[in-house]
Parts: sequence; structure tokens; C-alpha cells
Amino acid sequence: MKRCHAIIFSCVLALGLLGASSALSAPWEKIGKTGGISLYSQARQGSGVRAYRGVIELPRSPDEVAAIITDFDQYKAFMPNVVESRVVSRQAEEGDRQRVHYYIRLEIPALDDRDFVVLADIASKLTAEGSTWAIAYRAVSHPKVPALPDVVRLSRITGVWLLQPARGGQATRLTYELHTEFGGSVPDFMVDDQAGDALLDILERLAERCHERHGASVKQERLGLR
Repeated sequence: MKRCHAIIFSCVLALGLLGASSALSAPWEKIGKTGGISLYSQARQGSGVRAYRGVIELPRSPDEVAAIITDFDQYKAFMPNVVESRVVSRQAEEGDRQRVHYYIRLEIPALDDRDFVVLADIASKLTAEGSTWAIAYRAVSHPKVPALPDVVRLSRITGVWLLQPARGGQATRLTYELHTEFGGSVPDFMVDDQAGDALLDILERLAERCHERHGASVKQERLGLR
């Protein structure tokens, strides 16, 4: 398992995530655990909204889980509030890395729609324990996706998915980190108050997506993990 952790470290380093994290002096604080998900928060320098981290074990292999996370065109089928999702561009990089731009539009009750373009860096590595994945993303501009009238374009979003093999490669220890500033007239304290619940919702829906695509026992196994 130490070797597996070293490979995950290498993936994260290659994507430039450790440099971003090391600039943050605040430690991660555990909030609690619900439905098999451990939830943490971290104050971010220069932001009134905390970052959130969720950790969950899913009874599917990292490759199966990664296939869902990187199916960006289908986010509208299961991600909360997503009404449009599509890949804008895809580029193969050295080794097993990819860079993907994708577009997301959110429909949120009582607010103007939000949208954003994301650049995702995807890296994977096959090990004796199973595949490991690091998927890092951030909001960017893109000439093919201009801002729309009456839609608030979000520009401060960062996140990372880390997928590590567990239980002999038959399961996945998934870590998801997310930091979002919502833009428009919504005050930071309101965003911060809801961000943790939003991350939990994303992970719960991801688990259900695994259930739909890879078998009928995911929800029971996720909640029990006996």
C-alpha cells in the first residue's frame, strides 16, 4: 500500500496540485461522517468560502469509477443541478494523461443559472494493487464557449478526484476535494453554508451511478461496508 500511495503522490505532483495545496496554511478539519462518507473542510486564503473534502469507499474498481467521473457528457444525467454538460475539446498528453475541456450549466432554484468551462487533467497508473487515478480540474475561459446573457459565468472553481485501489483492487477509496465561489450577488457565507452538503450530494449520486452502471449491490455495500 505504501507503493500505491507513492504513485498517487506522483500523479498529484505531476498535475501541480501539491503546489496549490502547500500554499494553504489551514489544516483540514474533520466535520463528521454520514452514509459512509467522511467530510472535511479547509479555510482557503483569500476566499470567504471553505474547500471541502469527502472520502468514501465504493465497491467498484478504480477503472469503473473513473469511467463514470470522466464521462463528462453524461454529468447532466446524475450530477445535482446540471442541465447541460458537454465536452468542448479533448487532447492526449504524454503517457496515459489527457486534458479535457468541458462545459457545465447549472439550474438552481431562485437564482440565475450558472455556467462554467473546466479544464480537467487526467492521469492514471497501473500498479500491482490496481489502477490509480488523479483527475484535477479548474475553471478556465475558452474561445468556443462565450459567456451567455442572463447566465452567471463562474471563474473560481477547483477540484480533484483521487482514486486508489482497495480490497485487492475490487473497490475504490475515493477522495474528492472541491472549492467553488458562486459569483453573482450570492454572499460567501451562504455558499459556504451549503457547500459541504453539495459535496455529499455529489458523492451520493456518484455512488448511485455506480449502482446503475455496475451492479445492484452498491448502495447496500456502501452503507454497510461489512
